[in-house]
Amino acid sequence: MTGTTAAVRTAAAETAAVMVAADRRRSAFALIAAAGLALLGAAGPALAQKVDLSPAKSAETFADPVVRSALRERAIALVIEATASESPLLRANGLEALQPLPTRAEPVARAALADANLGVRYTAAMTIGRLRLCESAPMVRPLLNDPEPAVRAGAILALQRCGATVDPSPLADLLFSSDPKKRSIGAFVLGEMGDKSAVPMLRAAAKETGGAGLPVEQRLLQLQIAEAMAKLGEADALQAVRAALYPGADEEYEIAVLAAQILGELKDRAAVRELVTRIDERADGTFTTPPELRLAAAGALAKMGYRDGAYVAEQCAVSASAPIRAQAAYVFGETVGAEGLARLEAMLGDQDPQVQLASAAAIIKVVERIAKQGR
Repeated sequence: MTGTTAAVRTAAAETAAVMVAADRRRSAFALIAAAGLALLGAAGPALAQKVDLSPAKSAETFADPVVRSALRERAIALVIEATASESPLLRANGLEALQPLPTRAEPVARAALADANLGVRYTAAMTIGRLRLCESAPMVRPLLNDPEPAVRAGAILALQRCGATVDPSPLADLLFSSDPKKRSIGAFVLGEMGDKSAVPMLRAAAKETGGAGLPVEQRLLQLQIAEAMAKLGEADALQAVRAALYPGADEEYEIAVLAAQILGELKDRAAVRELVTRIDERADGTFTTPPELRLAAAGALAKMGYRDGAYVAEQCAVSASAPIRAQAAYVFGETVGAEGLARLEAMLGDQDPQVQLASAAAIIKVVERIAKQGR
């Protein structure tokens, strides 16, 4: 799941950004937000049921591979239903949730290449590229002429990943656009392509600080450029990302969340201490770091193999905020084994469709991990 990270997010994109598709979902959902989606109605968590959700009971129940498989199929059915939703946000999220299952994802991605929403088309192209679904590459090529430059960028990456000859020059146009959202997408795709010759261009883009956009958008862009450079071997670029974990103002916490996500994706072990600090900072016994950043830090640590952060998700799973509950489900997906599946199964009954989908995506990830690693 791949993905995802591009620009300041509206409320709709913030709801979406809690899904994991470690695939720079940030870029995809900023695009969807730019298409003018409204925030899905925030609903409360599922009503408490008299079900034993304890880790011990969950581990006992889901030790049975038949029981795990049944839950997995239930989760897959929910995700596939989401990919046919009237909501572009759910369609894109659903497609990303299928990325751990390439054979299930491919037909959905093919259909999504023709979606009316630019964010869904972008997600489809990026999914085909990330999973190297190269039998679908001929269907991607028409998107090189898509009216939306971000969709064209996704198509370039997909074709390049499948060994096709493709002109990457439109990415430079994106990178030096006047729109920081488009610039972020250009930087991200250049980083994903893995061509180190793009480093000088990224350095030049980092110095282009003028143009349209709010200050926070410019800061997010700088992080995206730093991430791309780090992917291309410029490890020093991560210093600015680590520094962003400590925002100077409340409006900069979004930047800190993005920084944590990047550090996790790049498995930057030099940032482990800072991430742990962000999770556990307290004053008078109360956590001082916002839950969004605590959860992002826990997810980042899990990607490095430190899966001790399930307690953060447990604390946030009953939040009144649907985006936070969905983000908690994501962290469960990164941190738990069979002992956490009962909690995720209960979260499938949440009143908010994004939380349901995040929980289903987490179940798929956990069951796949158990099958491969035993936990």
